[in-house]
Amino acid sequence: MSQSLKAMKSTLEPSNWTEWAKSMGVTNQAVLSFFDNVQAGTASINDFDDLTQQLTDSTSIFGSTLKEIGVNLLNFGINAAIMAGITLAVKAINDYIHEFENAVSEKPPN
Repeated sequence: MSQSLKAMKSTLEPSNWTEWAKSMGVTNQAVLSFFDNVQAGTASINDFDDLTQQLTDSTSIFGSTLKEIGVNLLNFGINAAIMAGITLAVKAINDYIHEFENAVSEKPPN
């Protein structure tokens, strides 16, 4: 690498990746740990795409789990409403039948 490219690279890269991330408002511990590893030389900043994909995948799993819970609760609510409607309909029919039976059994006085 030429001397001018090295100089340009050193001006573009922060001296402390973790402090740079914190100054940008990063609070995710996995990201901060990754930047610690970059600072220590055990990881490359070029691996950031892999970390982003891992975090996206875990968020997707969490999101799909929440979606499933929401769908199950919605199904429960719909089933409960249908059950309440059927119960009210059966009760109304039952009350009508008993009212009719009571009216028939009561004979008018002669």
